[in-house]
Amino acid sequence: KKPTTYQQCCIEATGDILDALKADCYMDFKEILLPIIKNGVDDTLGMMADLSDTSCTLKLRAVVFRALGKAWPQCTDTQVACTGEVFALMGNTLLTSPWQTQVAILCGLRDLLQRCN
Repeated sequence: KKPTTYQQCCIEATGDILDALKADCYMDFKEILLPIIKNGVDDTLGMMADLSDTSCTLKLRAVVFRALGKAWPQCTDTQVACTGEVFALMGNTLLTSPWQTQVAILCGLRDLLQRCN
C-alpha cells in the first residue's frame, strides 16, 4: 500500500472513533493532521505523502478535513480554544484548493457546526 492510502484509512478511522466516543482529543488530533494540511507531509508518523501523485494528496487532504469535522469536541472549553484557528485554517485553504478539497472542507465545517455548543 502507498503511505497515503494507509494514512487515509487511519485518519478516517480515528475521526470515526473520536466521533463515536465523543472524546475530547481534538487538539492532539489536530496537531497530528496540521502538517498534512499545510505541506502534504505527515512527519509525525514518519511517512511522506507521495507529492508527485496529486490525486492521492488531494484525497488525503479531503479525508483530513472530514476527520477534523467529525472529531470536533463537545467540550465548550476546547471549542473556544480552537474555533478561531480552525475556521481560519479551513477558510484560507478553501480559497486556494481544488473543488474536491473544497467539498471536504465544507463537509468538515458542516460537521463541526452541528457539534458546536
